[in-house]
Amino acid sequence: MREISVTDPASLQTIRQLIENSQHPLIISHKNPDGDAIGSSLGLKFFLKKLGKMPNIIVPDTFPDFLSFLPGADTIKFFDRQRETCLKILAETDLIFFLDFNTLKRIDELGELAGNVSVPKVLVDHHPFPDEVFDYSYHRTNVSSTSELIFEFCRILYPEIHIGKHVATSLYAGLSTDTGTFRHNIHEGTFFVAGELFKAGADHAAVIQHIFDSNSLNRMKLLGYSLNDKLTMLPEYGTAYICLSREELTRFSHKKGDTEGFVNQALSIEGVKMAVLLTEQSENLTKFSFRSKGNFAINTFASTYFNGGGHKNAAGGVFEGTVDKAEAYLLTQLPEVEKLNA
Repeated sequence: MREISVTDPASLQTIRQLIENSQHPLIISHKNPDGDAIGSSLGLKFFLKKLGKMPNIIVPDTFPDFLSFLPGADTIKFFDRQRETCLKILAETDLIFFLDFNTLKRIDELGELAGNVSVPKVLVDHHPFPDEVFDYSYHRTNVSSTSELIFEFCRILYPEIHIGKHVATSLYAGLSTDTGTFRHNIHEGTFFVAGELFKAGADHAAVIQHIFDSNSLNRMKLLGYSLNDKLTMLPEYGTAYICLSREELTRFSHKKGDTEGFVNQALSIEGVKMAVLLTEQSENLTKFSFRSKGNFAINTFASTYFNGGGHKNAAGGVFEGTVDKAEAYLLTQLPEVEKLNA
């Protein structure tokens, strides 16, 4: 895998030539796509269209409704629902960009199929330890989001192209969500990029309204129930967690994205340095979302014990079993996270 670097003009020229030679580039992001996955994908798509290309986006499954306001969101293809269409796109593509994930395992069968397509493969991502299966990599971990990297990527490769409102709004949405509206994963450059996106036409008001200030009644009731009835404090570990079963999620007509931000509510409690949200996906699978404060790292904990990973203060994982069994397992492993941060 060849690293693309701003200090290596030859590598930049190679990628620009790949783009110039492509007519049907494909953008793929990860399963359960979040704001950064969708924002970075749409941002890159609209930029490639400015270059006269005909790009497509495929994701393994659907994204939360609150992202549907983004320009071009209705053009994204879902592999689990539009398999034949996606296979046709894969057969016709001549260049693939993989955004916001670091291993093809994150996209299951789609990863196997895309990995077998004989076209150049470019990774753009900010998660640690990327696989070596990609041909080229524009990768750094000391950035807020993949959307920030896409901004850099486009500006460095094509400084003469003005990104425009659609690109700017999409990337601003991704940057805003992955930083929790600039509360974590930030650095000096994050604010520079946000400012540049704002100058380029990013619709800040729409991003805030649709993503952060728009809730269904059922979601608000689920949040209230989660905090009042399901929040558990473990002061000895500086930990708070919430467990939600499938029955409880169904009771509140749960839709994808409804539990977004719940774990941050637990993290905001005084004395809490790690918060965890457990959501039961099926009787054989429970999803974990981990958040932490300051120098208390949880990505190694997530990767070692929960088949996951992520960033120092924001990570995820899974457990094969019910939420009750997942909770019991979490409790047995909590002493280990203390050792990892000793």
